[in-house]
Amino acid sequence: MRLALFVLLWLMVHPLMAQNAEKRMDPDVWLSLPVISRALEWSSSKSGAFSSGFRTSAGFMDMAISSLPYRWLRTGDLRIVADAKGQNFSRSHNIGFNVGSYNFSNGSVLMELGGAGFWRDHAMLIRFMEKNREWEWLPNGSGPRFVSMQGTWKDGQKIYTVPNNIGSQEKGLGLRKVWSLDLETRNWSIVGELNEKLAKMMSKKYGGTMESEDYLIWLFRHQSLLIRKKDRMTVLTESLSQPEYLSLRKLQKGEVAFLERTANNHVEFWKLRQNGDERMVLALDLDSVFQALELSGSVMALVTPLRPTADMASEDSTLIGPRSKMVSLVLALVLAMIAGFFGGKRVSLKRETQPAEEARVPEGNGQQKSSLSQGHAKRIMELESLPERTLGTEELNAHIGIQEDSSSEAKRARRAQFIRDINQEYELRYGKSLISRDKDPNDRRRTVYVITPHSSSA
Repeated sequence: MRLALFVLLWLMVHPLMAQNAEKRMDPDVWLSLPVISRALEWSSSKSGAFSSGFRTSAGFMDMAISSLPYRWLRTGDLRIVADAKGQNFSRSHNIGFNVGSYNFSNGSVLMELGGAGFWRDHAMLIRFMEKNREWEWLPNGSGPRFVSMQGTWKDGQKIYTVPNNIGSQEKGLGLRKVWSLDLETRNWSIVGELNEKLAKMMSKKYGGTMESEDYLIWLFRHQSLLIRKKDRMTVLTESLSQPEYLSLRKLQKGEVAFLERTANNHVEFWKLRQNGDERMVLALDLDSVFQALELSGSVMALVTPLRPTADMASEDSTLIGPRSKMVSLVLALVLAMIAGFFGGKRVSLKRETQPAEEARVPEGNGQQKSSLSQGHAKRIMELESLPERTLGTEELNAHIGIQEDSSSEAKRARRAQFIRDINQEYELRYGKSLISRDKDPNDRRRTVYVITPHSSSA
């Protein structure tokens, strides 16, 4: 116990492990730092940017893709949504949830997709509500396990991504799927499989990406992959590489800020000196680069169709695969059985506290999923058949089976869990939520719950 406490304290104070000093500062204080406010004003003065980001000795910020007016964010920190003058619109207290997320603007709505948090990587979609100055989670169905800004781009009303942290099933099958998220329906679909030649070229740790109106440039060690959005065709170019990019953005003596931006399918790197002088250190015309390589016949597709299931299974079959793959598969099955056993126990214990009319969840992992789905289906049918489409808090408590002598906090937690489970199931079936919260029009202090069935069930 003492050793664990000592290790925890050491991690909290060690400079390599502790959160950096800038993120421990109040957001408004950090935005008012002279070097930050100067870099923010300088970066915003260059109009017409599709994407932009600056770096200083005190930290860095990125502009949300295609945001008008410009909205600047600090990676991993939902507490900052700033304009060109440094005014912060966010009242969030969340920090560390969305490191490396893909930030973009959909119409006039600022959104973030994916990111890495304290406990897990994720592919959640959130949006910023300027009226309330808060972030809101938007259910987006079942898709990739993890999305980051690397290998992600927006084309029209769809987001495309090549997950750089693939799940065990995809990894076992040797696949790297390319996904798309429809922003209107918020449903994921698989576009295809990453071109095998490109997949072999991509190591586990590859460079960053920069996005323009029509292209995504993906930096690697010796060259870059240029992706044309409209048809997802690609070329490899030596015009820019990850080491060259890292070298150019390094601040030298007398330099206070580095700016990278795209505008009209041009990549520009700028540096600002202490005395106010600015200098462009790189200019790249993506249209010209792609067209020249296209004429030379160096174009290849980013995505290929998914291979048939039988072929995918046969490639890594335990009967014909290498011994290392067989051992890995056996180990994975053992771990899955252990996880299923303990996971089933936890769910069963939790479900035993539910009302008697709900089926008790067996401990078997496959049976557990079936019982949960049946429980959701039953609840959904009951809600869809209610004569009243609006429920008060007490009515919803009674429908769920919450005991009246439970604490207010316990009731609130049970309601939130119930709504989340039902809406997630309904999203998978119909692409919309079934239950939503609203204010009572007759008494704005009260909360009501509105049942909105799918059109075919209404």
